[in-house]
Amino acid sequence: MTLFSIGETNQPMFLLTLILGLVLSLACAVLLCRREKVSGKVTLWAAVLAPVLGFLFSHVFYCLVQFSYVVNNLGPEAFLDFSANRHMLYGGMFGAVLAIFIASRLSGEKFGKLLDAFAPAGFLFIAAIRLAEGFNGMGYGEYIEEINAFCRFPFAVYDNMYEMWAWALFAGEAFYALVICAVTLLIRKKEPAGDRALLGLGMYGCGQIIFESLRRDEFLRWGFVRCSELFSGVLLLIVLICYLVRCKNKKMNISNIICMVLFFVMVAFCLLLEFATEGRIPFLQFLETPAQCYMCMAGACVVMLICVLVIRRNSYQQEQ
Repeated sequence: MTLFSIGETNQPMFLLTLILGLVLSLACAVLLCRREKVSGKVTLWAAVLAPVLGFLFSHVFYCLVQFSYVVNNLGPEAFLDFSANRHMLYGGMFGAVLAIFIASRLSGEKFGKLLDAFAPAGFLFIAAIRLAEGFNGMGYGEYIEEINAFCRFPFAVYDNMYEMWAWALFAGEAFYALVICAVTLLIRKKEPAGDRALLGLGMYGCGQIIFESLRRDEFLRWGFVRCSELFSGVLLLIVLICYLVRCKNKKMNISNIICMVLFFVMVAFCLLLEFATEGRIPFLQFLETPAQCYMCMAGACVVMLICVLVIRRNSYQQEQ
């Protein structure tokens, strides 16, 4: 008997995890808003709108990404069927950010300040979502061919149908989201408004590129392109552009130029590695196993994160 099983849904634990995660994340957001001296009215607006718009847009994004399938097989009315289990995490993130933007416009509070107050809470809720994914029988990677010490939770989950263990990606994603939550909480208050959220999003985008590539369960895709992996790259680009725009001196320095070039090179490299796992890139055939390809992809993601940190540092130094 295992707590999590591939393809088997534990609906009570799934819902309980989501509810507890939402309650804890909202409590975290309220405490941070008090620390940042955000008014109670603004906090209430954001705390109410963020879950509502996050839920709505997670469904809308899913339907838009799967537009042909939804329209041709389910009908246009599926866009309004919010009770169905059709959601995309990046849509939820967009909805939550939009909610915070609306709350800031309605109150006159700085958007960056309010976003920073809610950022750690958002990543805490993402951790809960990933854990709930495990109770839904999802979020796993490659099957483990031979029984070893890692064939147990939190490293692996069991598939009762095939009687095999598979890597528990949802556990890794949940842990990584908690790490981002901790990092954003530890950022000093003297950093510019919005920095906590931007850094957290940059870290999240880098991690999700490799996590999404490792998934072997149901995931959204356009042909061979994994949608969440693509959105992770777009998110990273947005973070980098935001840091560049924050620079008072708009002239690009040499380190920023190098970082932007490296970022695009690493994105292209990750794309090639997706094909290299199938042995379809001749000049990368020295990577003999998929594991070696994924190790290189993880290294590329680390390089992209370093690019984010360097441009963030340059942006912050120019604001002093």
